[in-house]
Amino acid sequence: MWKLGLWMSIESDDDVESRDDSMEQEDATPAENQGLVCGLMEADLKPSEHLYAEQITMAEYQKQSEEYTKQCLQQLLNSEEYQRIYKTCSSCNACWYDEQASPGCAECGDGGYAITRPCAICCGKCQQIWTRDIDMSHKMKEAHWNGKCGLPYQEQQVFILENLIDGDEDMLTDAMQDL
Repeated sequence: MWKLGLWMSIESDDDVESRDDSMEQEDATPAENQGLVCGLMEADLKPSEHLYAEQITMAEYQKQSEEYTKQCLQQLLNSEEYQRIYKTCSSCNACWYDEQASPGCAECGDGGYAITRPCAICCGKCQQIWTRDIDMSHKMKEAHWNGKCGLPYQEQQVFILENLIDGDEDMLTDAMQDL
């Protein structure tokens, strides 16, 4: 494997032709080329860029490739463009990233909440904020939320029972889905 890069040599106008001739020779070794560059440093000098190749092992190449791939993937996942696509309802195309949600869309869920919402059990009385489980919302085509009610268990049960007694069938279904 060869790793390509850039190196800076120093050359004078007089030595450009002689250096180019010696660099083109197949039997010139990197050590000879470095000696040439060092020898040129004593004359009237100016910088010049040249390609070089460094031999690396296959394991080093694979390691560098994996690191580069991880960096590129992380940049993609964090990019605003990707977030806009990923955080978009696949049913109605409402962009949750831009805090949009469509009423009546099962994947967006009732209430018009995009990425965050108040606690689904006590309707926010516990001051807890739940976040949308985007993967589950996409897969199940229904709104799914991750969070935990901050009220004690007995008080949570009261809110759940109120929803069961006072609510209609749709409200009960929504409440059960949010759990």
